Amino acid sequence: MPKFDGVSGVSTGAFIAPFAFLGTHADYETIDRLFRNPKPDWVEQRGMFFFLPENASLADVPGLVRDLRAQADLQFAERIGQAASTDGHRVLLIQATDIDGGTAHAFDAVAAAREAVATGDTNLLSNILLSSAAIPGAFPPREIRGRLYADGGIASNFFYGGPMDESDTFGATWRREHPNAPIPKTRYWVIINEYIEPVPVTVQPTWPAIVQRSLYVAVRSAEAIALRHLYALAEAIKLRGDGDVEVRWVAVPQTWRPLTDQFFDEATMRRLSDEGRRLGADPKSWNTKAP
Repeated sequence: MPKFDGVSGVSTGAFIAPFAFLGTHADYETIDRLFRNPKPDWVEQRGMFFFLPENASLADVPGLVRDLRAQADLQFAERIGQAASTDGHRVLLIQATDIDGGTAHAFDAVAAAREAVATGDTNLLSNILLSSAAIPGAFPPREIRGRLYADGGIASNFFYGGPMDESDTFGATWRREHPNAPIPKTRYWVIINEYIEPVPVTVQPTWPAIVQRSLYVAVRSAEAIALRHLYALAEAIKLRGDGDVEVRWVAVPQTWRPLTDQFFDEATMRRLSDEGRRLGADPKSWNTKAP
């Protein structure tokens, strides 16, 4: 595995990103083991009146919070800070959606980890991870420094920088800072923990079913469009002479099917883990063209 200069995570990917940033075999095994062994209290319905509008969500996630915070302890935070300092330029970004502002927000998880070490309090770091995975309506959002944050996938299901002025691109910045040195090649490795295309289903003609399906299709479509945009940006950068950009992506195969539609079903989670290991062992799993 390479040592990534930058790692970002959105939604469930927010939980995985810090372990990929640390990058040891033990770290990969730790996060894989966590998801292979979900607990019954990871998701709990809010009692008999879970549907009341004053509730922040239909369900709560007490077990997930407990187990995540057990992993994201002070030692974990210290390791993140040290990993970022090794080369002096590595970044770890966790994207959530600022519900108040209606925009995507990329949290600097390295800064949050260093703050945790300085204060002895890891709540900010764990809340950043939890906010990115707070599925609207299902899981509770997180208030961070006076603003409300929910699932990063609402605004963008993976972080890649998005539109920017040409003078701010990596290649243009490199040429200003190192005019006599060739521009290093940039590589994006995008892992999508879902299908890239919606799986056909028979939708019942009820408004909850239609709304749920419509939101699902909207997120899947936005993800494919973001990948196409990233490929277009890569091509534009090459044509401008601002360096070579390579994009690779992988998603859950369209032929794969879950055993149930329940959150964190253990058998399904383990099958997903097995499928991920299979894909990861085959270099041909990476797609080289936009969806």
